[in-house]
Amino acid sequence: MVVAASRAFQKASCSSGVIAMTCSRAAMTMHWANREVLRSLRDSPAARETALPLMSHILVGEHIWLSRLKREQVSRPVWPHLTLDECEALAAESADNFAAFFQGLGESDLDATVRFQDGKGMEYTMAIVDILIHIATHGAYHRGQVATAVARSGGQSVNTDYINFARTVEPIEG
Repeated sequence: MVVAASRAFQKASCSSGVIAMTCSRAAMTMHWANREVLRSLRDSPAARETALPLMSHILVGEHIWLSRLKREQVSRPVWPHLTLDECEALAAESADNFAAFFQGLGESDLDATVRFQDGKGMEYTMAIVDILIHIATHGAYHRGQVATAVARSGGQSVNTDYINFARTVEPIEG
């Protein structure tokens, strides 16, 4: 009942294009935040033992979810052991691939569903918009863990909150 009410509210309260723009800005924020965190890891070698597995998980998770969105076969483990250079390369590849995905995505596509299997073989069907929100929030959660690891190692953690992105990196003029 709550889900049906929230979807009705979403459809009634958003003008055309708002949801797609929001998802697109979330993806831009995600890629900016990944670059910032990777830069902080480059500057904080002592944090890498703890933080690099988390960052690898974020980036491979983005890759896996984008593969599912594109209805492609998923072939990576969710907790890989990547080097910092491999993380940086995957982050750049992910940014390009998400940009291409969004170019072909229309507002009506966001309610479309995708069928997939998780790493344990369980089958699910989810709306594209829900997958996109998951990708953004999943990364934010783990980037917070990376920031904690950087700070605990004596390094300088970065502020990757959305509001920082919106104020300083990509403000909407108006």
